[in-house]
Amino acid sequence: MDISYDVLLALYQQFFEEELHLKDLTNVLKILAIAFFLINAYTNMFSKMTDRFGTTKLPFNEKQFFSSLFMVMVIVFYDKLLNFLDTLLLGMDEAYSKFSPLDFAPPEEEIKKEDEADVWAILKLAGSHFIQFMTDPSYIVLLLLKGLAWIIDTAIYAVFLMERFFFIGLLKVLGAIAIVLAVFEKFRDLFYKWLKLYIAIYLLIFPFFLILGFTAFIFDAFEQNADMPLLGNTIQVTVLSIMIWLKLRLFKKSYDIVYKLFT
Repeated sequence: MDISYDVLLALYQQFFEEELHLKDLTNVLKILAIAFFLINAYTNMFSKMTDRFGTTKLPFNEKQFFSSLFMVMVIVFYDKLLNFLDTLLLGMDEAYSKFSPLDFAPPEEEIKKEDEADVWAILKLAGSHFIQFMTDPSYIVLLLLKGLAWIIDTAIYAVFLMERFFFIGLLKVLGAIAIVLAVFEKFRDLFYKWLKLYIAIYLLIFPFFLILGFTAFIFDAFEQNADMPLLGNTIQVTVLSIMIWLKLRLFKKSYDIVYKLFT
């Protein structure tokens, strides 16, 4: 089962663009926004008729008129706005995607062993692990912890991406409604809240990748310096256990920091 970034992104785009028919919904809302704009302009103009005659003021509130007109233009070009935000924010994902648990490149020695792909290479690798286990029983614990850490990272990564793309798709639907209501000044904050939340959902992936890269960097540093034959694996087991605990702790805190910053 492929749960890579590209696969989940393609499924998200297929569902919200093809299955959900988002464009049909926004087309209806565009007509509604224009109707709201005309109603808003008419009511403003009617309220100005109660002012004194003979003044040089326009028969409507200029600020409200142009801000409402701006909201109408936003909903008219809503598809363009979403494409711009997606292109900008999805493009930033590539900068940190190398820290994905599915994209970590194995060491050169492991690549050579995989390229050999013969029985002798498999037996040689198994014998190496067996010798290390007989020398230090904690080595098997280290292997199990490495497997557990990768499973945790991969599971959180997949769940996180699915949640992220779902909420982005949900915001695409709600964003059109928020912009339509923002034609009226009293609902203008809805548009700004939607925009900040839309960006925040996208940016949540950056602390996620940084946490994976930071903890992996720390563990690699300890692993390379663990030269003592008896205590080396024990130190690595301790450090890896701390890194697993630290990841789970940082994931939660990073969510709170991003939301507090943008919402």
